[in-house]
Amino acid sequence: MTKLYVLYDARCELCCRLKNWILMQRSWIGLAVLKQGSEEAKRLFPELEKVATKDDLAVVSDEGAVYLNERAWIMVFYALVGYRDWAAADASTADAAGAAGLRRHLEEPALYFHYPESGKRRSAGRGAAQGGN
Repeated sequence: MTKLYVLYDARCELCCRLKNWILMQRSWIGLAVLKQGSEEAKRLFPELEKVATKDDLAVVSDEGAVYLNERAWIMVFYALVGYRDWAAADASTADAAGAAGLRRHLEEPALYFHYPESGKRRSAGRGAAQGGN
């Protein structure tokens, strides 16, 4: 994984502030921040509207993994320099397994999208309901 796409609700003032904060942070993984439902988001992730609403925070990896809401925040923190430990703590709280919980979280996203042009494996993964916390 080398890039994460963060899709946020542009109607939400807090979401816009958090978007600006994310963009000011240094990151281990490339971050692209897009308005949920924008033309660019629809072009890149045409299937996203099937599993996420404009009210959801969604993160999609360059490998096609989709993370929603709390899991999406964990991925954002995982990507940021200085916050990876927070991601592990959040994952351990959610999964009660520390670093193993973070590893499981990274390996088991909500689902995968299939993007044939990339040539990468992006077949269906776990059900969306499991990752929509």
